[in-house]
Amino acid sequence: MHSFRIDGAHIYNNRTRSFSDISLAVSDGRFVSDSSFDAIGGYEGCWIIPGLIDLHSHGRAGENFARTTDADSYAAMLRSYAMSGTTSIFATIDSAPFEEMVSAAHMAERASRFDEFGASVTGIHFEGRFMNQLRRGAHKAELLRNPDCDELNILLDACGDLPVRITFAPELEGGHDFLRLALRRGARAGIGHSDCSYEQAVEAVNLGASFFCHTFNAMRPFTHREPGTAGAALTTNGYAELICDGIHLHHASVKLAALAKSPDRIILITDSNAAAGKGDGNYVLAGIAVIVKDGKAVNLEGAIAGSTLNLLDGLFNFCKFTNTPLEYAIPCATENPAVSMGLYDKIGSIDLGKRADFVVLAPDRRTPVAICCAGRLEKIV
Repeated sequence: MHSFRIDGAHIYNNRTRSFSDISLAVSDGRFVSDSSFDAIGGYEGCWIIPGLIDLHSHGRAGENFARTTDADSYAAMLRSYAMSGTTSIFATIDSAPFEEMVSAAHMAERASRFDEFGASVTGIHFEGRFMNQLRRGAHKAELLRNPDCDELNILLDACGDLPVRITFAPELEGGHDFLRLALRRGARAGIGHSDCSYEQAVEAVNLGASFFCHTFNAMRPFTHREPGTAGAALTTNGYAELICDGIHLHHASVKLAALAKSPDRIILITDSNAAAGKGDGNYVLAGIAVIVKDGKAVNLEGAIAGSTLNLLDGLFNFCKFTNTPLEYAIPCATENPAVSMGLYDKIGSIDLGKRADFVVLAPDRRTPVAICCAGRLEKIV
């Protein structure tokens, strides 16, 4: 694999939350200390940040993780993720007939071994079908089920050795047994599409639930006398997912979450659908027709149905909504998701020995000009 060095750029350091003017060297797909390699010119004055990690995205470029089975189309989707700045993706499988969910997991596991330029399928996220009908959002009602341990075992078996995260509603019948099984088998489980009371949500966190799926959306809202699921997302140690597209959340809600949560407990996600990177039109999410107009995706009932967001734009929006400097926001889309899944020894920062995933921003600190995925560097034309 190609070895190279970049000089004259500003390199992000997760430990210091700052940029340093040092050389960056890559060999055999990893960050290395050897600086004897040939330098690649053209990046002087650029800003280099770790590749972004999206733990919750259903697809983009016209494709969907739950339904795309053609390897070439899947690879094109992963390339589109990479060119938007996301170098690691958890293939998020929405509510579908059970056999389709199993097939989708098998396909994601196969795609994790693709050997070409594109985002890595680093894990699988099941956002469906174990959710509360009252908070189903855009998911099709007839596809939903109570948490089922037998189904969970089959889904986890289909994922092979890939890390797995599961969104479910713990207040439903069988929810606690489902949670215990998920944890026993090494998966991360989170609360989402749930009508949990505050107390029920706190109990689930105490039992091991570790994240809140798209915080504020599709969950019992906060009120001053019943803080609800949203209140638990803000006040417990669980990771809070945030969709910063300006549609799912008012900027003040994002700011509230940033004020309430420890910075290392915020994870930026996209919840993107097949329209991301494509534009307005008609699509399908969770078995339901979705209409995208002016970048907003809704189903025929008018419910928001995923996003068309790029995670890099979500990062910049988070900075804008919360008045957070980029240096302090970067971990929310790199380090925090990696730590939450036990992957920070492999990805999430520009450190020796880790997979060489990074994004090169122009001197304006906003425009991506090149992407590196596992040591493969490509310019954005």
